[in-house]
Amino acid sequence: MARVLLFAVVLLSVHQVFGRDCSNVNSIVNCNECIRCGGYWCNKPEPGTPHCSLQADSWCPRDLETLDSVPDLTVPGTILSAVSFETNARVGATNRKLVHYSSSLEQKANIVIKNTTQNQDITLQTSTQCDENNCTVSIDVTPGKDFCTSNAGSAEYINARITFESIEEAVELKYHVPCACECSKKLPELSATICNSHGDYSCGACSCYKDWKGEFCEESDCGHDRGDVSCMSPINNLDCSGNGYCGGPCQTCQCYTDRPGSQYFERENNCVDLCQHINSYCDSCLQFPSEERCQDCQDLLFTPFNATALKSKDSQFRDVWVRCNETVGGCYKEYSAMRDASGDIVVMITASCDGIVAGAIVGTFRITIPVILGIIGFVAATAAAAGYLAYRARAPPLPLMDPQYTNIGAEDCTGVNPLYKPPTSSFINPTYRK
Repeated sequence: MARVLLFAVVLLSVHQVFGRDCSNVNSIVNCNECIRCGGYWCNKPEPGTPHCSLQADSWCPRDLETLDSVPDLTVPGTILSAVSFETNARVGATNRKLVHYSSSLEQKANIVIKNTTQNQDITLQTSTQCDENNCTVSIDVTPGKDFCTSNAGSAEYINARITFESIEEAVELKYHVPCACECSKKLPELSATICNSHGDYSCGACSCYKDWKGEFCEESDCGHDRGDVSCMSPINNLDCSGNGYCGGPCQTCQCYTDRPGSQYFERENNCVDLCQHINSYCDSCLQFPSEERCQDCQDLLFTPFNATALKSKDSQFRDVWVRCNETVGGCYKEYSAMRDASGDIVVMITASCDGIVAGAIVGTFRITIPVILGIIGFVAATAAAAGYLAYRARAPPLPLMDPQYTNIGAEDCTGVNPLYKPPTSSFINPTYRK
């Protein structure tokens, strides 16, 4: 009598969170995304047929994309018929390998995913069927649609190991899983003629730019009626805040890219620049600057004045800071602004009628160790400077060759030393003149 033991491991530990929509594979026009959804890609489909399909049949007779693969490799064991497999697996498809051993009882299999180069959206299961003294283990692996990350390559891997309760040998498994197409390794043709210059061409398909659709990007895709467009006149740039023009397939604002601060122009908001945004929505923050985040404009922050920072350039050698001005509450202010990587607007006030500039922002002054050390250093430097100035201001010494020394005569040196004892003394000789 045959007995079957089933053991399965389903792992879903997604390290990179993203939403891959595989609900309509036939509409996918990117080869990599087609493969990551478990589809097959056709570089030259018949007219009216899609590039991507879940069926690998005759729908693509001319140029079906060939994925990277490795030759199947099996290493036999002593007890087990195989102790190592290296094989290929596809997203959404099940790969099965068989292992045989002699035993009168089923041996429970333990599955471990050792590592993977992608997310662990993997179903790995074994089933054991025994008949008399012969047992067969079926090993099935199925990578899920979230196995491949958005930047996965054409050669990704799963490494697993299967052990058995009463068998010393184990089975090592290495699955090669392609997550990208070979054709995508070639640089796409930008603004391709075959895409009517409205998209990029890669792997036999057009990837259309915004506001365009169709197999060859030949149709406009406005997404709204004519009465909802954001600009009206192609010759009047006032509709686009003076920072762009009205054009494109949907008569929308096309922002200039060669103006100071153009990296901050808001295309979805009529090309409003950073100064216009602040003056329109955050003027109350300019009137009462604070070191705290502005309550009326949560994405605005103030920073102290820094002349060096104002000279900063981005990777395209554009000025990071934009110069602006505004009169708020009757007070004229000049300031510089920039938008950081997190989307916050950073403002540095450079001049103000009330004398309040970025270096004197209202806030609580906290005495800290660095502040104390700075004060001590300042006092020491001041004292040292004063001592040096006093040293420089002293009367210079008289040089030895000065006339005041060389002209000194004997008459200038007369005097009697009360302690001086002459070497001789006078006395009377009593026999003198006798």
